[in-house]
Amino acid sequence: MNETTIETRIETIVETQAEAETVVSEGVAQIGNRYELALILRPTLDEEAKAAQIEQVTQLLNRFGANIEKVDEWGRRRLAYEIAKQNEGFYYFITFNCESNVPAEIESRVRIMEGLLRYLIIRIEE
Repeated sequence: MNETTIETRIETIVETQAEAETVVSEGVAQIGNRYELALILRPTLDEEAKAAQIEQVTQLLNRFGANIEKVDEWGRRRLAYEIAKQNEGFYYFITFNCESNVPAEIESRVRIMEGLLRYLIIRIEE
């Protein structure tokens, strides 16, 4: 290789690195896609049990490399239809960024949680 080609490649690498640092420093960079996880917990759970369930889900998301943006608690709401002989549930919505394979992993683990009535993971279109 000649010196001009090497210098051009070095300049390109430096520029790319500078752009990446700018994006990260501005907080614009997102990991993968944006998702929302809706959870409905059993109404019979006490405050500690609800907090433990949400903590378990957030730890699960963190373990698979998700970047949690927001955990939104809607409180106790009436269900549209009866689920497991329950008419009410505690609603939570967790917004996060992750790679496209993570929601399937999360779903397989959330599915077996004891205090959960329903869950749904949807991809948020930008």
